[in-house]
Amino acid sequence: MIMNTLTKEEKDVGLRWLENAHSASYKYQPFSDEITKYIYEKKLTELNLKKLTQQGFSLAQSFFRYINCREGKMVHLQQRSYKILSFNLTGIKFLFEIALSAELQVVGR
Repeated sequence: MIMNTLTKEEKDVGLRWLENAHSASYKYQPFSDEITKYIYEKKLTELNLKKLTQQGFSLAQSFFRYINCREGKMVHLQQRSYKILSFNLTGIKFLFEIALSAELQVVGR
């Protein structure tokens, strides 16, 4: 769905849908925790990190936070504040790969 898009805009729409569909504000999540982790660890890592857009990074951040909160490694305190409970965070290497690979400055910082 998102991997073989014709344009960058089309890919961003798919990534935005995934992020919005998995919003913490929804009472019922559309994906199980296992599917969310699979998407994060197996599918998002297939994206071209060098060309990753801000929307792609936003999805990666969102899933990273969700997975680690569900695993008890982080706690959501308030609007964009989190407390780290374990330094063995799921997917932290992937976020570093993005930071070191991304060409877009807004993504790599």
